[in-house]
Amino acid sequence: MDFGKNLVVISRQVYPGRGGLITKPTKSRKERRVPILDPLRPVLERLTNGKTPEDALLTGPKGGILTTATVRDATDWDKIVAKLGLPDLTRHGLRHTGGDLDGRRRSPAAGAPGDPWPRVDGDHPRLPPPR
Repeated sequence: MDFGKNLVVISRQVYPGRGGLITKPTKSRKERRVPILDPLRPVLERLTNGKTPEDALLTGPKGGILTTATVRDATDWDKIVAKLGLPDLTRHGLRHTGGDLDGRRRSPAAGAPGDPWPRVDGDHPRLPPPR
């Protein structure tokens, strides 16, 4: 965290690999700088209190690294998506849907030619136009 510049600086990721969790640079190998939203600042200050930059910001229920498997298990993901009739729905996919919906919320022209809110990233298509 760089509270002086009001930024979250993301420089590494942890993912499951052979023999356990592996820490490596981000996918682009570049730091990502994300503005801190005012409502989140007190939460981030609380989460970083007493931690070093090398410590994980968020941890799993047993204090370890928060992984996709931990989130799946803690939220009963498989049961929820089955109940919704959406067994192929992924948590990763929701990240992109959320960004797309946020762009639409900010711009009534989202999805139109000259859209000021471009796709979330190059790998995932936009949602269909609203009805």
